[in-house]
Amino acid sequence: MFTYLIYFLLSGFILFSGTDKLFHLVQFSVSLSGYKYLPESIIIPLTVTIPIIEIFIGIFILIPAIRRMGLICNGILFFLFTIVMAINIYIIPVNDCGCWVSINAGRPNFMHLLLNLSVSLISFINLPPKGKITQKNERINNEKVH
Repeated sequence: MFTYLIYFLLSGFILFSGTDKLFHLVQFSVSLSGYKYLPESIIIPLTVTIPIIEIFIGIFILIPAIRRMGLICNGILFFLFTIVMAINIYIIPVNDCGCWVSINAGRPNFMHLLLNLSVSLISFINLPPKGKITQKNERINNEKVH
């Protein structure tokens, strides 16, 4: 039961993040343009792609048949966000992290790193067993044959 609560919270977290960015594309684009090491030519594609990816991951986490894939993608995405945040904290500081546009999470800091790493680890720790759906389907198919 606790695991399903974690799935629901992770999904809600990333769904909110993605929809917030999608409804505030201009502000999110401005946040991304503050990341000086990103080439300007990829700012607009990233502005649209990141929120869509986040929304799909949030939906995937809610669907049992593809939950594992959603959690793996979420873990990888937040690990990448952690790397980006670390660069922005220690090498090229920016004014706005772009995490949540409407809330304005502000300047990246050590707490951002901890939050992103925590979400990444929680995603990987709570992976459902591999092949659980497949094993259940095989058992049902074997019962039909006999």
